[in-house]
Amino acid sequence: MPYFLIQSPSSLEIVEEDSTGQVKRKYPDHRLILPGFPSLEAARQRLAESAQAPIPIVSPAVLETLENLIAPGKRFRLSPILREVLSGDQDEAFHIPKIQLTLLELLKQEVFFPVLRVLGMGKGTILAFFDFTFYWGLACALHGEPFPLEEVIFEALDPLEEHLLETRKELLAYQEILSNRSPENPSIHGKILRWCRGATWKQLDPDSETLPPSTQPGLVVLSDTFGTLLDSGRENLALFLKAAPSKTLILLLEPGAEPEAKGLMNWKRAFLNKTPEYRVLGPCGQEFSNQPATCDGCWIRQQGTFHRGEKIFSWSYLILGKGFQPEEENDSLRLIRRFATASGEFYQVCPHRFQASQVLLKRESGQRFPNLSFGQTFRAKVTETKKTAERTVLNVASVEKEKKKKFFLFSFRNTTPASSTNSPTISSLSRK
Repeated sequence: MPYFLIQSPSSLEIVEEDSTGQVKRKYPDHRLILPGFPSLEAARQRLAESAQAPIPIVSPAVLETLENLIAPGKRFRLSPILREVLSGDQDEAFHIPKIQLTLLELLKQEVFFPVLRVLGMGKGTILAFFDFTFYWGLACALHGEPFPLEEVIFEALDPLEEHLLETRKELLAYQEILSNRSPENPSIHGKILRWCRGATWKQLDPDSETLPPSTQPGLVVLSDTFGTLLDSGRENLALFLKAAPSKTLILLLEPGAEPEAKGLMNWKRAFLNKTPEYRVLGPCGQEFSNQPATCDGCWIRQQGTFHRGEKIFSWSYLILGKGFQPEEENDSLRLIRRFATASGEFYQVCPHRFQASQVLLKRESGQRFPNLSFGQTFRAKVTETKKTAERTVLNVASVEKEKKKKFFLFSFRNTTPASSTNSPTISSLSRK
């Protein structure tokens, strides 16, 4: 009889099919998530892989396609399904892009697991996640690469029942629209619909309760939630993170306004210096084993615009991971802001190396710099340093990008690339 992996409320387990061919009948509170294995040894091996082996870094082709779908020309565009679901809800429409663009940054690192448990709290979190996952899957199919997620277990949290009811209503609308579409790739459509239907909902007040524990690593997404927590809520969050298993990820997103952004940075340094098993994975500070004092009060934020119109939105975010190694500290610079004034174009970089409150790199007229993205590291040949009480300005002769990590393609056993007949085209994936 074949063996199966099943998802319990807090872990993965191996079970054997009974004599009637039923597994769920024996385990009514569990969800069957992976197909049968011919032997107990094979099931144990796959369980070990799910628990220990993260998804290798996604290929550059898939990342580029996914970014072009989410933000063509660096301007965010809601997917057709989200535009229909969120018709008239401008507030939630502004929460979606910051979540999806930050998930894209997270995807560039080797941190996701084939079986992913997600805890989400905050407006737009569950819609943003499943819509992102849907287009990630289609981008994989377009390039003939297997979609590496095997299962997603999403639990939506909120202190107010009416918010949960509204979020569930929106997700049902998303499912209905997706199920009525002619599928670009039936396998991807089927997975997303199944994961949406399997989502669970829990009313939880983070100021008086800790987040649901788990024995498996997962992803926690708190959008516009951290800044509203009382001291008791922040203590509960810290207790949850300390008890979480290795390779747990947490994504905190806050508005880009100065008080919220600085508050997030201040908490980051205090938490990490008390909890050394966690490391920063983005957007900055990855190279520090101990976060420096210059992190306190740093106003770092990301900005974006919508594809139609000139509406600008900004947000600050923090990605932490448990059990990850810090990057090597070196003499590279990290971009945290890019802007232009009447006196020229400036790149604001992390000021720690210079022991200054603000460090700007000035691009002189006629100089050509590589296209640098938010949080990216680079090397610069400095020709002159000008210091004032407010800032340090660097004149440079040249700028060179840091070499990126090697990218790997992911492949499961017994998994074949999407065939050309099932692969969507660029035009069919467009989020026009």
